[in-house]
Amino acid sequence: MPASKPPPLVLSFRQGVVLVEPPDEPARLEFHWGKLRLGDLLDGMVAALRALAGDGAPEDALADLVLEADGPQGLALLYFHLQRLNKLRLLSYTLQADGGSLATVEPMADGIDSNTVPLWSPLSSESHSS
Repeated sequence: MPASKPPPLVLSFRQGVVLVEPPDEPARLEFHWGKLRLGDLLDGMVAALRALAGDGAPEDALADLVLEADGPQGLALLYFHLQRLNKLRLLSYTLQADGGSLATVEPMADGIDSNTVPLWSPLSSESHSS
């Protein structure tokens, strides 16, 4: 039987991170240890940030938002910002199952790379053969 695909991680801003969108200034993130000015952003990136500030979204869904609004060139900017937000420990990663949250990880130290941490490792029949 083929292994089922793991559910995607839902990315969101960790508790205490707020997206601020003043009408006459570029958007910024505010958190208890500082602020991060985001500069002038394309519409798709703004939509992705709003999703992160709301209920969150899987990385693929964020990419779809950016791709639809900004085209392929916007994807590089999305991944740059996600990496930057991750390094600043402003993101949380939630594994959802059956419509609810199973586990949420909020990195507390530098060096956490959500792309290399094995969060899902289905057992295969080959690894358990006698």
